[in-house]
Amino acid sequence: MPSPVRRVVERYRGIGLLALALALYVLEGLLPRPVPWMRLGLSNIVVLVVLVRQGPLPALRLSLVRTVLGSLFLGNLLTPIIFMNLAGSVASWGAMSALLPLYPRRVSLVGVSLTGAAFHAAAQWATAILVLLPGLAWGLLPLVLLPSLAAGVVVGLITAAVVPQEPDLRVQPG
Repeated sequence: MPSPVRRVVERYRGIGLLALALALYVLEGLLPRPVPWMRLGLSNIVVLVVLVRQGPLPALRLSLVRTVLGSLFLGNLLTPIIFMNLAGSVASWGAMSALLPLYPRRVSLVGVSLTGAAFHAAAQWATAILVLLPGLAWGLLPLVLLPSLAAGVVVGLITAAVVPQEPDLRVQPG
């Protein structure tokens, strides 16, 4: 059982990581975009670091809380966009978590990030078709997917540069 001090340290570390992810999410949401659906997803760097260092469940918690609070701060909480964002977050988390056992021997962080970006875009597009515009064509998915894959490469490269230099983010028991 972790000591009370370690639990406090772990809680503050989690709050700090959430604050960083949320700041990146909100900042990026305020920047102009070349196309309406395109974001780099810089807050996913934090999610990917947490996924690698702490495991799938802390990464899911971070991703969901970041998405809900970020949507609240950006004014999207009570809109259909929140459903698209949550669907993308859960889908990308699931795909990246499934690849986690293959990292680093068979899959790089860029590969994990690319997979997450692809699943995120596909889930958002599927949600948009179901919730917003049932007439949207699946044939347009490549237009959404290509910028997402490019962003996935950028996020993966940045995360790969951060992870080896970052101390282990887990609090060791005892």
